[in-house]
Amino acid sequence: MEKILFDLECSQSDKSVKFHGGGEYTKTVFEHLVINYSNACEITAFYNPDEFCEQWVLDLIKKYAIRLIEIKAIKDLEKIMSDEHFDVLYCGLITKYTDLQLPANTLKICTLHGLRSIEMKEDRYTYYYTETIMKRIKWFVRALFHDWWQQRQKSAYLKSTAIFDKMVCVSKHTYYSFMHYLPEISEKICGVFYTPYKHAAAALAAIDHLSEKYILMISGNRAEKNGARAIKALDQMYSEHLLDYDTVITGNVPNAIRKKIKNKAKFVLLDYVTIDELEALYSKCSVFLFPTLQEGFGMPPEEAMRYGKTCVISGVCSLPEIYGDAVYYMNPYDIGEIKNRILWATKEPIDEKLIAKRLAHIINKQKNDLDSLCKMIIGMQ
Repeated sequence: MEKILFDLECSQSDKSVKFHGGGEYTKTVFEHLVINYSNACEITAFYNPDEFCEQWVLDLIKKYAIRLIEIKAIKDLEKIMSDEHFDVLYCGLITKYTDLQLPANTLKICTLHGLRSIEMKEDRYTYYYTETIMKRIKWFVRALFHDWWQQRQKSAYLKSTAIFDKMVCVSKHTYYSFMHYLPEISEKICGVFYTPYKHAAAALAAIDHLSEKYILMISGNRAEKNGARAIKALDQMYSEHLLDYDTVITGNVPNAIRKKIKNKAKFVLLDYVTIDELEALYSKCSVFLFPTLQEGFGMPPEEAMRYGKTCVISGVCSLPEIYGDAVYYMNPYDIGEIKNRILWATKEPIDEKLIAKRLAHIINKQKNDLDSLCKMIIGMQ
């Protein structure tokens, strides 16, 4: 029976957020592995007890009697793996795996989510998200010395991936990005498995004081989500009397962007919302707007499509690969085209049958790919 060591520490809160995409991915893989294959292998997980861990994960560990090792830093992994042999180590997020010395006789598998730090470029819109002096210094460095910064990021990825023997990607976009930017590791990449849908949607909660018709955006505090351009486009539409929908944005939009809004009464700017509140927002919105600049997979449109919602999303990175003809695409760098697609979506919503058909395709592939990944981890394929 294979002995699996599973990294749960990478699913826990990072310095800025309690929940993050790589963490949700890791927890979903862990859940499927434990429920479906804990009888076929011996699973040990490690985590940091000082960091937030969702209760349902801890309940799952208790229910299936999964052995749990506590660590204080990822460096502790060296001692754990030198004291005891494991056949496989699996990690869903590799950012902390730099300069570790791990046993060569353990097969080390990881998932690659994307190359955002290499692919994204800084501009005046991303500057709006630099609310501290340190963030502004980093912005200037990345903007003025882009080639140097890109090479530095490549080196960091090479260090993080060096110890792994097998890697999988969450989309073909991600796969070919690594082939392009980091051909040195291409021989280790052995598959493309879609990002699985997160653990489970929570029960809906009521959100008070919202218009009956609103456009929803999320992650308003993150430069890569491109809210600054989208807000500018929407604000212009309000000034031009082109839009009779309000706009709801989650995620604490930076003050530098808030100050530029002319039609403030048309925007509902929320702070961070709970999972069940986000589900409520998805379920009640008229249009979901996702003007992102870079995604390895891009889960949010799927979350809105599960409620039959028309989505206006960027026609870049992985998104056309995932969402096919069931969404409206726009150039996320072009204010005029963003306005065009928003107007189009409000006047001609996408047929819910078309949305449901594409959604079924995505869900089926996610389920099959998740199972294939778990079988790879335990040595069944």
